[in-house]
Amino acid sequence: GGLNHLDPSLHHARRYCADPSDPDRCAPDVIWDLHLDGAGVLWIAGAGLWRLDTTSGRIERHCRTGGLPEEGLSFIVEAPVGTLWLAGCDRRLYRYAVESRTLDGFDVSGEPSVEWVDPRIDSLLVRGHDLWLASGDWLCRFDLATGDFERVALEFARGAYLGSQGTWALHAGRDGSLWLGTSNGLLTYRPDRGEFAAWTTHDGLPGSAVYSILEDDDGRLWLGTNQGLSCFDLRLPAGRNFRNYTTADGIGNVEFNRHAAVETTDGRFIFGGMDGLTVFEPSRIRDNPVVPPVRITGIEVWNRDGTRGITPYGLERLVLSPHDSTFSFRFAALSFADPARNRYAYRLEGFEEGWVDAGARRTCQYTNISPGSYLFQVRGSNNDGLWNERGISLPVIIRPAFWQTWWFRTLSVVAAAAMALLAVGYRRARRREMQRLRLRIADDLHDDLSSDLSGIAVVTDMVQRKDSIDPTDRRDLVEVRDAALKMVDGVRDIVWYIDPEHDNLESLAFRMRHVAEVLLRGIRYRFDVSLPARSGTLSMAVRRSLLMVFKESLHNVVRHADAQNVQIELSSDGSRLRLRIADDGAGFDAEADPHEGHGLRSMQRRAAEIDARLDLDSEPAGGATVTMTLDMASSRDSGSVLKRIRLQEGKREV
Repeated sequence: GGLNHLDPSLHHARRYCADPSDPDRCAPDVIWDLHLDGAGVLWIAGAGLWRLDTTSGRIERHCRTGGLPEEGLSFIVEAPVGTLWLAGCDRRLYRYAVESRTLDGFDVSGEPSVEWVDPRIDSLLVRGHDLWLASGDWLCRFDLATGDFERVALEFARGAYLGSQGTWALHAGRDGSLWLGTSNGLLTYRPDRGEFAAWTTHDGLPGSAVYSILEDDDGRLWLGTNQGLSCFDLRLPAGRNFRNYTTADGIGNVEFNRHAAVETTDGRFIFGGMDGLTVFEPSRIRDNPVVPPVRITGIEVWNRDGTRGITPYGLERLVLSPHDSTFSFRFAALSFADPARNRYAYRLEGFEEGWVDAGARRTCQYTNISPGSYLFQVRGSNNDGLWNERGISLPVIIRPAFWQTWWFRTLSVVAAAAMALLAVGYRRARRREMQRLRLRIADDLHDDLSSDLSGIAVVTDMVQRKDSIDPTDRRDLVEVRDAALKMVDGVRDIVWYIDPEHDNLESLAFRMRHVAEVLLRGIRYRFDVSLPARSGTLSMAVRRSLLMVFKESLHNVVRHADAQNVQIELSSDGSRLRLRIADDGAGFDAEADPHEGHGLRSMQRRAAEIDARLDLDSEPAGGATVTMTLDMASSRDSGSVLKRIRLQEGKREV
């Protein structure tokens, strides 16, 4: 829009052009910077360098053929008087002597007319004998006295890289620091310490881009951003450094522009943006100083019967029943300057560890809170961010259901303990009763059935010896006697199974030794036993299966192996039981079906009944080894073993 002259008293602006027919006498349409020197001359940076005499109104173009870039100029500063430093859009830095109209270019080495190494120059600032230049990633100091050129990289601060797409504003702070307005927020640099600090939108800055910076008499920085006007006060606590203004506060722009800020001689600040100018006196901009009272304005409770409202006024505490599953609060900060900008934070102490930032929302809701005592607290601020830190609080008591009370839990624990004791006592009583029953059955079998069978064997033996007996009858009597004796042995095994006095490894070893002595008569054998001092107990069903596998193995040795030597080992380490039977007989094919021949099918089934592992190692004419390994811990659960036997054998229960 070119150069415009604004008369605030007339609220009117006119385009300033003395002679439109002469381009050298008319300011350019695109202007990036203005500089007013001490003589009242306005220097204009655009597509070249222009000079306006504010007294006479004369405009003329300087350096028309003096080497200024065709791309134009972006920034003007004066140091010393009569010397202009120009940032060129062609990525060069120029020095222009007004009186002699001479132009020089500079780079790091100070040699004239050499392209500067950085990608661009966004801003210039004169401070003492130093000229500061800012770019997207670098802050550079040029010593006006010596011509030395020093470049400082924008470093990391709080985990974020400070480099940006542009550094649009440079401001010299009163404490010696430099303030940088960048596309990534507000930065400060302390040249004496070489330290950077940064503030971004996470700290309260309204927009990421800071285009212009002015400082008022109170040390506050006023920032023109891409999301409104912001006032930055470093003296305030962290998180509350920024006070942001929008069109609702009366500013004329949402997005301001770079280099478009100036302080007038009467103390007013003027910020330019996409929609014109915003003019104000910073000393008259004061925040709302009234701390707002905070009130709870409503309470609602939901349960299975519906919803009910509770009036909070005069309520000392909120008492809820176990069936009140959900409850909510409404609250307000009593500040009416701009209620939409009031802010709130709340928490239910005892349930929430920290404060919940509600923003402008004035309600909160809780669901399925455990019984107990809590304290609901809410804080609020006015439209300018002044908080009522004390806020308001309301005790909340949620009564427990009867099953959640301490006395019910105590009774439950006592009842559970009593039931456990009764169960243990009942189990012990049942075990003792079972022991007595097993002992009684064993005695009856031994005293009655075994005695009767032994008598039958004796009588038949006596009768078959008489000379008057027919040979056929004699053979029948012999078979009856042998059957009776075999049944006597079977009854003895059953008595041994049932008798609870034999529920131990020592008795099992003694029984196996006796069986080996009977079955291996005439065969050399060795029986080695290695048991711990306290070997524990074995259930009746486990002892039965172990003994039957042992017998079947010895029967195979006697009937099929034609062995000369047998080695038997029974050992236990307290957790595992191992039975090993090895012979030097004919052996068999271990790769053949283990369910065919040599009684192997019966042995496999009985081992599976007690979760034991049965390993067969043999080859024809190479002897055979049968190894059975049993987990002692699982073997003590006789109930599960009996259940498996019943499932596998049908009606044939043990």
